[in-house]
Amino acid sequence: MASIRKRNGLWQAQVRSRKLGSTSKSFHKRTDAIAWAKVQEALMQTGEWKPRGRQYSTLDDLVQNYLKKVTPHKKGAETETRRLNRLLKEKSLMAIKLDEAKPNVLPPLIKRHIPDEVFSGGVLKCIKEPNYEQVYHLKNEARELIKPEAQKTKRRHVEDKAVNLMTETGLSKAKASKIVRQRLEGREFSEHDILETSRNRFEKVSDFLDNAPRSVGMPCPIEGSDYGLSTAYFYPVDDHRPYPRIISFAHGNITEFTFERYRHLQGLVWLPRQ
Repeated sequence: MASIRKRNGLWQAQVRSRKLGSTSKSFHKRTDAIAWAKVQEALMQTGEWKPRGRQYSTLDDLVQNYLKKVTPHKKGAETETRRLNRLLKEKSLMAIKLDEAKPNVLPPLIKRHIPDEVFSGGVLKCIKEPNYEQVYHLKNEARELIKPEAQKTKRRHVEDKAVNLMTETGLSKAKASKIVRQRLEGREFSEHDILETSRNRFEKVSDFLDNAPRSVGMPCPIEGSDYGLSTAYFYPVDDHRPYPRIISFAHGNITEFTFERYRHLQGLVWLPRQ
């Protein structure tokens, strides 16, 4: 509700809202005061009104302010800038008003009584068996609930990675997207898949196998050269296995990649020499 009154030779416009509070401003002309009051009322009704002195009212304002004033002074400014810019693309999240933002408070954990039989070393007949069918149903239900959002996140991740790869290597969008999807999903390479054999150098799997060296270090097929140039190793046919493979040691894990060309030999071993 707006009110206009004359005070100290000026026209003062005041707009009040029970939910949002009040604001006022003085003008030399009454028409200017009325016009300003109408604008403030409209902003309050649409939810776009900001109290004076407040620098931000939504998560987007807060993140933008942090990105400008805090991030440039941090040691990892470049990495954090990329992370926050990705976050700013989440329009539905960034549009949340700070006054309405509430944390997800989980209910407190309930401490269950441990039967005395457990401490005394007795039989555990008193402990109720879990309902495995119910657990299985709940797991599937949870997977179905998060599936659409997970697929959306995965597509966005593939697009971002493909754009970065295109920028670094000059590859086409289709080829870059194929490499990214292959890194995320592939454990067996087909003849037309692409391998990064050194920094920003790519070869078709068929060409790589035709000219394969004895053994060589190479970037991890999942992480690429950004993670290191020798985080994986190509092992050709040897005395132990009749098929070549790539072993990745990225992240401290051992991941084996095989080739479709030699699928019929997988699981076989050489017979001992007579």
